[in-house]
Amino acid sequence: MSALQKKKSFDCQAFSKNNPHIDNMANRNNNRDQQNGSATGLDDSIDTQAVEWVIAQEAEDWPQRQAMFEQWLQVSQAHRQAYARASQSWNLAAQLRHMPQLLAPLPAVQPVHGGDMASTAGKDHASKGHWFSWNRTGRTGAWLGAMLLVWVMGAVWIGGDPSIAMLADHRTGMAETRRILLDDGSLVELGADSAIAVNYDGSERRIELLRGQAFFSATSTGTAQAGERPFIVEAGQGQTRALGTQFVVERLPEKTWVTGIEHQVEVSLKAAGDLAGAQAVVLSPGESIRYDHRGLETVQTRDASQALAWQRGLLVFNNEPLSDVIARLERYQRGRIVLARSALAGRPISAVVPLNNTEEALQSIAAELGLEVLQLPMVTLLH
Repeated sequence: MSALQKKKSFDCQAFSKNNPHIDNMANRNNNRDQQNGSATGLDDSIDTQAVEWVIAQEAEDWPQRQAMFEQWLQVSQAHRQAYARASQSWNLAAQLRHMPQLLAPLPAVQPVHGGDMASTAGKDHASKGHWFSWNRTGRTGAWLGAMLLVWVMGAVWIGGDPSIAMLADHRTGMAETRRILLDDGSLVELGADSAIAVNYDGSERRIELLRGQAFFSATSTGTAQAGERPFIVEAGQGQTRALGTQFVVERLPEKTWVTGIEHQVEVSLKAAGDLAGAQAVVLSPGESIRYDHRGLETVQTRDASQALAWQRGLLVFNNEPLSDVIARLERYQRGRIVLARSALAGRPISAVVPLNNTEEALQSIAAELGLEVLQLPMVTLLH
């Protein structure tokens, strides 16, 4: 667990601060149920609270909260149903990342018109949102069940991963960017669907990039506000230490990407739980590097205009894996983008995408790869 996570660690104060209605929940929900007759389990607020209770079970103070949870659970059948849905969806969301076999191979899709099924599926039907019929194989049933639960989870918590929402000090929503001025005068510009947690103390200025991407303009050490405290950005399996001022860090599902913009930065890998890892490299402006749990990759040349294209309303892909392209596009449209043919995840893509038209860009990329796009509630499927 990082120092930042230890600081927050889902403690009672942090949990209550981000979820002010969690305390005295049972009494308030009892009143709400009596007023609204919410025994159907369709009350959105009950679903949201159910998700919060699932998260609360990861907290260190759960034994002290368990009695309150059991009281909340007994308020009505709606509460028990909502908790069952949230618990199933939470577990599935964690499993799907490591179980791509649930999504492949998918059976043929057949459009339905006036009760008659055509023999072939066309892109026009998929993109226009017609209803579809699937052959009922065992694998398809598992896939449909999984997709349904993912949809439920998305509907319950539109704002994203609840654990990140609880840890974050600053975050952005879909297609939103934000500038943040920190206490030491440093500037952070968050990209879309991104989140950071700030942990400044007397010895260092540490920020954790929990999700997405951010541009950092760090106040130099030696100034009155910064003192001698180093400016460090932790992301994934490594950290970036500012030796100058400006740099970009992007956290993708499998890798983290750091680009130097002005002066220099030092990128190092975590080693045996120690953030002062033995592997380290210094980047100059226009240089970038990616890393994951296996180590640091080779330093590459990357123009600042490409790394910061999102600030100008563009996404620029230069021979980047399809999986990374999908991860970036997800920040600008609601729901998840699922690639059913996992063998294509590493396929290199080059494109310039306007951020106000990512859906059309996804259609174009899919057509180039011979894929179909199927729109489902909260999920876009590439197959």
